[in-house]
Amino acid sequence: MPQHPALSKDRVAVITGGASGIGLAAAKRFAAIGMKLVLADLRQDALDRAAAQLSGAELVTVPTDVSKVDEVNRLKDRAYAAFGAVDVLMNNAGTSPGGGPFDHYERWQRVLAVNLWGVINGVHAFTHVNGGGKLGHMPAAEWGSSARRFLTVWHG
Repeated sequence: MPQHPALSKDRVAVITGGASGIGLAAAKRFAAIGMKLVLADLRQDALDRAAAQLSGAELVTVPTDVSKVDEVNRLKDRAYAAFGAVDVLMNNAGTSPGGGPFDHYERWQRVLAVNLWGVINGVHAFTHVNGGGKLGHMPAAEWGSSARRFLTVWHG
């Protein structure tokens, strides 16, 4: 399968949920091809552990709750301040409630805030900056049977 031109040396990737799991695996892959990284996750200590696994990579970590649009805008601002561009946005942050669909109402509100609004907030914040390029979504990972994360790439 051909590699997208945005996934190349010196390009910049922002990865939400980047401190573990699929997000960290993607960060390792992107670092291996020479990309610059901006990792976002809820806790700085988790981001520090992830950064330690990416020795040699040029990266910035930003604690971020993707359900809060102001925090996603802060993430965008930090990414542009550090690297001047963003070529890839991997909206990977996600959560699951535990229990059935009628249990734990507040947990389900959090699931929608992170898994739905987190993606909307990311695309909204970053596409306003990159209005001149072409925007595309590629499924990055599947979580369970109903929620998807997306890899957003820009190319001119």
